[in-house]
Amino acid sequence: MHYWLEFWWLLPIALAICVLVCLVGVEGSLLFAPFYAVAFPWLSGHPLTPLQAIQIGIISEIFGFSSSFIGFARARLIDLRLALRTAVVGAPLAVAGVFLAYRIPQPALLVIIALALPALAWYLRRPVEVAPGGGVRRQASDALTAEETVRAAAVHLPLCCYSSGALYASAPATSTAHAVSTGISVSDGDHASTTAARAAAVGNEDNSTAGRVHQHRDRSGRTYRYDYRGGTDQLLVGALGGTSTGLVGFGIGVLGVSHLVLRRVPIRIAVGTSHFVILLVTGAAVAAHLVEIVSRGQAPPWNVIAANVVAVLVGGQLAAWLAGRLPEHRMRQVLVTLLLALSAVTLFRAWLLVRG
Repeated sequence: MHYWLEFWWLLPIALAICVLVCLVGVEGSLLFAPFYAVAFPWLSGHPLTPLQAIQIGIISEIFGFSSSFIGFARARLIDLRLALRTAVVGAPLAVAGVFLAYRIPQPALLVIIALALPALAWYLRRPVEVAPGGGVRRQASDALTAEETVRAAAVHLPLCCYSSGALYASAPATSTAHAVSTGISVSDGDHASTTAARAAAVGNEDNSTAGRVHQHRDRSGRTYRYDYRGGTDQLLVGALGGTSTGLVGFGIGVLGVSHLVLRRVPIRIAVGTSHFVILLVTGAAVAAHLVEIVSRGQAPPWNVIAANVVAVLVGGQLAAWLAGRLPEHRMRQVLVTLLLALSAVTLFRAWLLVRG
């Protein structure tokens, strides 16, 4: 019992990290991997290799996304065709990324993590929004009309988090304004034909939406009709996200859902589909890690992983309750600051490893 309770003090720290990433909407491994690679050894006196830090983050992540996937599957908010097109590329490359991670020098792995963190901090510094006309823009300070503000807020782009199942699976139905502004149709009750006609009109005016029309019906009876043409960009997202997830433990979540939303897939379908992709790609990476661990006769720090899993399961539900009660832009600023600080410290640890 002492073994499992040795790092009980990690619970509040891991819980705080989990709540932060959930509220901002990113993968937990984005903070867990550098935290356990750099900060945990100094706090506990127990050194961890970069690979062990990645193992902790990605194994913990699989529990959170399994829970949220069940919620999205029950709500029928997953487009299996879109998910499998990405996962069929991402999963094998995640395995290849894990294979590479075990065969490159550990300082090099730390450098890769350290360089990825500021790049993601720059990307996450401000949320992406789908503009009222259907285009994409970064959040700006320019004045918007009341109608534009409502439309922009309706399609505010979250990324990916443990609690997304609770946050979005039970979210209110996509509004007519959302459907018209993004070129999709959401049929619900007596307004179905009107919404479909308006969305079709927008689609006719904008040639960029003239792809193959998908129709998806969720558990509540809402029918989503949207144009999506999967091509090389979707394969590229799967390739980059899968390789990154296998190599450093994160990547497919940040890229996957943002790509789907920017391609005008309805937000609830995009988030649900992305969770299935993350589960498949991360599951492949976890399986590859376990094979490497067993073949090398190693043992990951299961007591640390256990504390992390408890924090993930509790933190996901807590974040769902806190959503809307805390200012997201402040949470985003905290996350960006932490990413930059962890990047600098991770580079410093890589330098110490090189020095021996």
